[in-house]
Amino acid sequence: MTIMIEVSPREALAELVQEGKSVPEAAAELNVPIATAYRWEAETRRAKERNLPTLAEQQQEATDKLSAAIEAFYRARAAMEAAIVAACQPPRVEPSTTRPLVKRQDIADMTKAADPAGVGLTIYEIRQIVDGAASR
Repeated sequence: MTIMIEVSPREALAELVQEGKSVPEAAAELNVPIATAYRWEAETRRAKERNLPTLAEQQQEATDKLSAAIEAFYRARAAMEAAIVAACQPPRVEPSTTRPLVKRQDIADMTKAADPAGVGLTIYEIRQIVDGAASR
């Protein structure tokens, strides 16, 4: 998954200066105040001297980490929902019973205990997950 990030005026200024334009020329082209352009150029130069990553590199790294975390979150969520649906099914040995293997209140208590915020899922949310799986 690739996410395109718009180039900021600061990055565009750095590119123009690197291409050989003066700071005032680049500032005029980008419609940026000259004092701001000089400050940005000085910060960029200091960052290069200290071997710090550029803003674009930092943004790309943050975007990559966020993208990976989001994908892991939704994979884990799908696995959790599948486990909830399986737990809410009646036992296979007694097809005549409609009682679930695990009570919804117990599932809600488990999610509340596992949630760092102590909120967890409500019985209503668990029912939505089970009903949603049944309708698919």
